[in-house]
Amino acid sequence: MKPDRILLATGNRKKLGEMADILGPLGIRVVAPAEISYDPDVAETGDTFTANAILKAEAGLRSTGLWTLADDSGIEARALGGRPGVYSARYAGEPCNDDANNRKLVEELAPHTDKHVQYRCVIALARPGEPCLTWDGVFEGQHIATPRGVGGFGYDPYVLLPDLDQTVAEMPAAAKHARSHRGQALRKFTAWLSTMSVVALLLTGCGDEPPKPAKDEPKTREEQLAPIGALDAVGYDGEAVKNQVRKTLEIHDAQQKQLQETIDQQSKE
Repeated sequence: MKPDRILLATGNRKKLGEMADILGPLGIRVVAPAEISYDPDVAETGDTFTANAILKAEAGLRSTGLWTLADDSGIEARALGGRPGVYSARYAGEPCNDDANNRKLVEELAPHTDKHVQYRCVIALARPGEPCLTWDGVFEGQHIATPRGVGGFGYDPYVLLPDLDQTVAEMPAAAKHARSHRGQALRKFTAWLSTMSVVALLLTGCGDEPPKPAKDEPKTREEQLAPIGALDAVGYDGEAVKNQVRKTLEIHDAQQKQLQETIDQQSKE
């Protein structure tokens, strides 16, 4: 079942705000590190976004005991072989400086005709007693040398979306969340969490209150799964979540059947 609160292990206030906005419809209280005096500054020693996201999520869990979400994200330029990649935040050196990072990327892409860039994000979830899980997202655009827009942060004023003729910094926040790498990864996380919550409810028959018999109580799993369609109203793919629940329940049924067959066979012997 889903927890009542999740720690977002980031010290970046703008990133924290984005993640909190996207997770808002989930009904889970988002905890900022400052609220519990947790320092999320972790040495990012991994050479991939996934490795760094896991490092940060596991550090948050160890220190606080809370379910912890952490992300690692950055921009990849095709002409530069994927650089700056995991070094995006400190591309121009320490301390991190958005203006210096952008100047360096403009300079390095200047000789190249290929201006394709993409943001990549990996979200990691750390839970007590469970392996870390990850989800990712990619957000493509074209790099421009002259910044446009005042929204967003990081490299956003320099990443143009040709179909909109807008930079990421010119997009309204809701539109950015709907398309961004971070939005994609977080929606995958929320779909997983919704799936696991429904599976747990269906398998245990338990909720916040004991189930009460009723004449119109659902008789089939499809009737039980029908309310998941409401996820569409808050921007998630309800049918995709239902499909994932079906698959999970089918695996559970197969495992239970195999277990029962083993028990029956042992009883005969």
